[in-house]
Amino acid sequence: MNIRVIKWTMLFLWCTAPAFAQNPPMTPQNLQVWIDRLSDPSAEVRDDAVRQLYAAGPQAMAALKQLNPGDDYEASLRAQKILEKISTLYWVGAKVELSADHTTIHWDEPVTLSVKMTNLSEFPIQLPFLLQNRSQLDADPTAVQFGNMLDLADYLHVAAPNGDEIPLAYDDYRGCDSLEKSVNIRAVHEPAAVLSAGQTFVLNLSEFNRGAARFRLLEKGDYKIRFVYQPEWDDEQLRKNQVGLVTGNEITLTVTEPASEVIRNAQRELQADLHLEKSELVVTLRCTHDRPVGVNLNFGGSATAGFAQLIWVLHSGSQTWETDHVWNEIMPWQPDRIRTLKPTETVEVLRASLSDILQFKPLAEHIPPGAPFSLAVRYNNFLSRTTPPNPPPAPAQTDSDSQPNRDRTRDWARAFPWSIFTGSCTSTSLEINPAEK
Repeated sequence: MNIRVIKWTMLFLWCTAPAFAQNPPMTPQNLQVWIDRLSDPSAEVRDDAVRQLYAAGPQAMAALKQLNPGDDYEASLRAQKILEKISTLYWVGAKVELSADHTTIHWDEPVTLSVKMTNLSEFPIQLPFLLQNRSQLDADPTAVQFGNMLDLADYLHVAAPNGDEIPLAYDDYRGCDSLEKSVNIRAVHEPAAVLSAGQTFVLNLSEFNRGAARFRLLEKGDYKIRFVYQPEWDDEQLRKNQVGLVTGNEITLTVTEPASEVIRNAQRELQADLHLEKSELVVTLRCTHDRPVGVNLNFGGSATAGFAQLIWVLHSGSQTWETDHVWNEIMPWQPDRIRTLKPTETVEVLRASLSDILQFKPLAEHIPPGAPFSLAVRYNNFLSRTTPPNPPPAPAQTDSDSQPNRDRTRDWARAFPWSIFTGSCTSTSLEINPAEK
């Protein structure tokens, strides 16, 4: 699920100049002129009046509420529509300022981005998130970081050194109760708060570049960060005039030490490698993600029981054959054989004699005598928080015979590494020529 599918019902931010310009003050007489024009015979005049009242924002609410429906029914409907939209405005009259705890970093050095909001108007303004009791939304530090990024990511524009905009990245949160709650409550309930006149609130986005939800700053160079909101208007004139545009100050984060090339160019979170050391085949798995990744190193059993698989892939001419690796010893499934790898960290999975591997069927049956061939290995894992071993293992402190499977599944999800590689990755093929010693 993409974070940006979390929709706010209506977001209108009003100002006539960048940064923190407030709505142009209007006298009661001016407001009454525009309200009266809501019933003008000319559609052009009526539309212009609507635009002006939108631009007035909360200043117009009291006067609009006083409009008597009996005077002009259509004008009353227009006024009601304006009131409904104004009542859902966010950041009306607010000054938005960005700052960072440090601005020169290595790629993996976490940064806290602070977003300071000050209400400079005489009216209360709404924000699309809670100010107090934010713990009601997020119960643990990871969920707090995830939720804070959710609250503001749609309004932060991060430009890479080459000018390309960087999208928000996030790790799979499915099966993590606190993160699912953080996402769902924002998607469904849309928590909002009121910032009183003169009040200031600061939302700190910890691990802005390194958290569960983050903007990945992997390349060397300067990254430009801005707070920007531009409402999507049906009215072409409003779009043309950029009515409602709000921008904060721009800050620069400089990355002096980039991520390794394997991380910058990675297509998957994990990379399988097969190489030959003397007469032994060595299989390794390498984390190519910008954050730690869990790797299931339980082998020898079925996938439904929570085991990973190694599959040998033989290429000879235009033909391809596959076979599972045959393990000499099958160990029971153990949770401590789920290993967490840091970025670029490698773990050795298998070391075996080439001659032994080539005895596996159907490899031995299809290798042309004396002819060169290529061999690759594929790592499969379909274990995750949402697909635990069947049946799920009981915690050590629990009677496994008495605990229902559903409770054991829940306990499994809570204890499981919250970011694990699920799926397949295949090594590049290793060319083997039997004629060469």
